[in-house]
Amino acid sequence: MQPSNTPPPAPSSTTIPALARHRPSPKFVIAILLLVIAAFLLGFIPERLAARRLAASLHETELELRLANLHRTLGVASHEAMRNNFSSAGSAARAFFDGCRTLAEQEPMPDRPRTHGALVAYAQSADVTMTELAAADPRAKERLASLYLTMQGLLERRQ
Repeated sequence: MQPSNTPPPAPSSTTIPALARHRPSPKFVIAILLLVIAAFLLGFIPERLAARRLAASLHETELELRLANLHRTLGVASHEAMRNNFSSAGSAARAFFDGCRTLAEQEPMPDRPRTHGALVAYAQSADVTMTELAAADPRAKERLASLYLTMQGLLERRQ
């Protein structure tokens, strides 16, 4: 048999391939978009909540660090006063009282009312203690040691 020399019939302009004819419905597109948004939120929301928890933990840790540094500075002031080095004790005590005042003003500490109240009280007692240190009064030794022990108890309770 001889091959036919006639070309195959040309496709008519009215026939469209099946793939080109199929267009997704608007409902299908909306459903896909909603699924993509839901998948994004399922990944985003837990991470966002974890980031908030970590930020709160970081803030709490920074507050603990600031309180510990204030306590250490008060310890230095008390130690220097016990050695009768009232000039160095005065410098350290001034740094402690200024730090207490700054921390009490910057941090409201609603979950630690006792700590906030103690910081305010320490800041208010600065003038008396600084006057005693300037006069090399031995009562300054007792006052600084008492403040140190009081703050130690306050930090141990973390309230």
